[in-house]
Amino acid sequence: MRKVALITDGWRRLFTYAWPAGILQRIKERDEEVNLYIFNSTGNWSRDAGYNRAEYNIFNLPDLSEFDGIILELNNISSPAVLAEVIHKAKQSHLPVVSIANELEDFYYVGIDNYSAMKQVIAHMHEVHNCKKFWLLVGADSNYESSCRLQGMLDYAKEHKIKIDKNDIWYGSFDYKSGLEGYRHLWDTHKELPDAIICINDNVAVAVCEAAAQMGFTAPKDFRITGFDNFDKAGFYTPSITTVGHIREEAAYKGMDILLKIWAGESVPRYNFTNTEMLWQESCGCGKGSSRDARAHLKDQIMYSVESEEFDEEVLSMEAEMMQCNTVEEMMYCIPQCIPSLKCDAMYLVLDDHLNAYKKETEKSIHLDATPSDEGFSLHGYPRQMQMTFAYERDQRLDLDRQEVDGIFPTFDYPKPGQDFFVPAVTFRRAYRWLCSYP
Repeated sequence: MRKVALITDGWRRLFTYAWPAGILQRIKERDEEVNLYIFNSTGNWSRDAGYNRAEYNIFNLPDLSEFDGIILELNNISSPAVLAEVIHKAKQSHLPVVSIANELEDFYYVGIDNYSAMKQVIAHMHEVHNCKKFWLLVGADSNYESSCRLQGMLDYAKEHKIKIDKNDIWYGSFDYKSGLEGYRHLWDTHKELPDAIICINDNVAVAVCEAAAQMGFTAPKDFRITGFDNFDKAGFYTPSITTVGHIREEAAYKGMDILLKIWAGESVPRYNFTNTEMLWQESCGCGKGSSRDARAHLKDQIMYSVESEEFDEEVLSMEAEMMQCNTVEEMMYCIPQCIPSLKCDAMYLVLDDHLNAYKKETEKSIHLDATPSDEGFSLHGYPRQMQMTFAYERDQRLDLDRQEVDGIFPTFDYPKPGQDFFVPAVTFRRAYRWLCSYP
């Protein structure tokens, strides 16, 4: 049974389901003897540096030499040191490594051609709509995808003698807030609108439209605007946003296909591009509104809301019961009620055995009005041997008798192919504050 490690950082606290979906689709199509192990953090979400460090520590858990291939999606990692360390460990493994949406030295690239796609966008605005003055709202200059998209626009502008200087460019991020800040900054700089505003994605484009509307401006009447990614908001917003469509699952699908070809001894090019689609819509003066099924979209949103509320209620109930627990073992009896909503076949909780000593020290500290010491816990990496405190398989909780876990394998090896194992971090401060505060 071959094993693939997917190392990825969430978009803030959100997990990108497209990556495992595409990988598993290719595995199951070929009926390959492969299982997927996902090491995911949300290390770019909190403003608590300690929390983020603990989240990123999950990347130190796997011994990559135990795998057969690695797929990386690292665009959201906010720490340059963490990024460099993950890349270094992947190189040191001497395994085939595929990087999704980020060109990394010595690794295979899979994803869209950001440079060519954004070059087509600015070409359309210039050649079809005769736009000559542009604002560009892009991501951080350190972001690979943003840098490629920006370079495509700047090269086109240079080739066609269009003036774009540094005062026409806003370096922000990919979220809605960045669009608001970018628009206000560029407006304060210029005091008049350009012919067109090209945005790094649809989030930013919608934000720009909202900020402009507060000043009485609308697209495409007063300016033309484009986004990227073809999010739902692009099609359902008024005006519908001109954007670039691509399917994220295709990148992960092709990434898995690359590994299969390498294992089979086939030659694989370093760059492997997935498809994009130009969607010229109302915001640039093309199209007649969204062709999407608004009623189907509304139904999906309603059902998502219902399912989210049910899940939140189960979590609240579980938390209330856990607050009454005195030990980790007692807490473990509260978890199963929430597992059905997670739609997983099994769940395991593996903890540093030093927690038991910490609990006793905490109880003493409460009486002595002192702060317990963190000494003994691993801050970088994990103890080689830990305790499986909780295990749930096939709708029942297992009696473990403090099973010891030495590394990931063979404990989490699985004989049936096409399975995925999600391995997130349980961070120390957040997970055990309940236990220490409510003895």
